[in-house]
Amino acid sequence: MSARRSLASLGQPYFLAGQENLAYMEQANGPSGREVLVQVEVLLRELPRKRSSIDETHVLASFHQPQPGAATAKELAYIGITPSGRIVCSTVGQSSATQTNQAVIAADGKFHSISFSQHDDEAGGFWHYIDVDNVRQVAVARTYTLVQPDAGALGRFSLFQGIAAATRCACEIRRAAFFFGSVLGSVLIGSSVTWEINELSGTTLAPTIFAGTLPPPAWTQNADLSLTLEYFSPFYNPLFGLPWGDFPTSLADAYAWVSRTAYTPRGIKQPSYREAKEVLA
Repeated sequence: MSARRSLASLGQPYFLAGQENLAYMEQANGPSGREVLVQVEVLLRELPRKRSSIDETHVLASFHQPQPGAATAKELAYIGITPSGRIVCSTVGQSSATQTNQAVIAADGKFHSISFSQHDDEAGGFWHYIDVDNVRQVAVARTYTLVQPDAGALGRFSLFQGIAAATRCACEIRRAAFFFGSVLGSVLIGSSVTWEINELSGTTLAPTIFAGTLPPPAWTQNADLSLTLEYFSPFYNPLFGLPWGDFPTSLADAYAWVSRTAYTPRGIKQPSYREAKEVLA
């Protein structure tokens, strides 16, 4: 038997696991890539709560630019879900990868793996792909874009929320990852950070970092990529305001650690019985 652990958002507004220390997250040292992969393993307890539209995006995994100010705050790469169950993904400057094609997810009490990738095929094609449970659902042609913070800006990772702090979704995440790289000839090279939920207490998520290249990028060696459980104030971008009204009063009501034990029932499918015989002395 093995236990699988996850972190659950209980559906309160503004809750997230977010990067607090943004040192080494500027353009010169931070994550950057033409090839980008975002992954999240998520169980929806319910579909996101509608605020104004069934097609609004509730971001679950985000690399965004919160600074230097309101006018420049934006998503850089993300995976989100709509109240109608569509999966919405994109990178900076691009329209949603589900604008012309759709991938969907159900609140069925099961974990599902969502992968969003940006790929340069080195033959003049630039693509966005969405895979759900290792099955390709969307392939959309896009224009070239380099995913990185603007000059003078900083990047930030978060789970359960994006830059707008507009997500409200009761769900569990047990793993999330971001990869940034490029294609050298036919070889994909790059660096990644992964948060595999192993904790059952505390208020931080520990990262696993893969440098991938030599010399290793500065952010893989020096950035603090741990994520802190907190309420995310949209003060990073005042233009967004408070989309769900005032903050809840208790952070303890916003999340729960979850441990599930996976096991296979054991039994005899076709029991056989020996014939009872009298034993004579």
